[in-house]
Amino acid sequence: MSKRFIHSINYMRGLCMLGVIAIHVGSVAIVNPSPNLALVAILEILSRFSVPAFFFLSAFGMFYSQGLHDPFDYKDYLRRRLRTVFVPYLAWSFFYMAFVSVISHNLNLFHPYAIFRTLWYGLAMYHIYFLVILLWFYLFMPLWRPLLRLMDRKPVLSFTALFFINMIFNFYSSYSWNLHSDN
Repeated sequence: MSKRFIHSINYMRGLCMLGVIAIHVGSVAIVNPSPNLALVAILEILSRFSVPAFFFLSAFGMFYSQGLHDPFDYKDYLRRRLRTVFVPYLAWSFFYMAFVSVISHNLNLFHPYAIFRTLWYGLAMYHIYFLVILLWFYLFMPLWRPLLRLMDRKPVLSFTALFFINMIFNFYSSYSWNLHSDN
């Protein structure tokens, strides 16, 4: 049975696209020799919603298109998602790594540890980090479905717990854990 098309989702996607354009305009404006910092700050504030909103809209679409209580073929789901996201991610990452290596006359990005680190964190170019997040989202889909069923049954308890877990994780990951660098 086909679900009803939600027009407001497309409107929100359009707003997100405008937000992404504003992010890029702001990053170009800041390198201006005499930037208007107030304008750049307003652009930053008004546009930072767009990338997380894309994730939420995508997740909503995925869960809306297939019911939580319907059978779920994880192998087929993962195969389709990896083909549409992982393969382009690898191709573009290696393209950017080659481009940066040629421009800088430095092939250090192609050492095994550097390749692993670049692909693991999405460091090939600043704007593809979100594909790594998306891939992790896809990999953990068997966890999200039961979690969402639980959240659907007990929303107040689950969202309260989620808020505190997120707050603790954000605190430790920002101020306490020293996993990747001294900075």
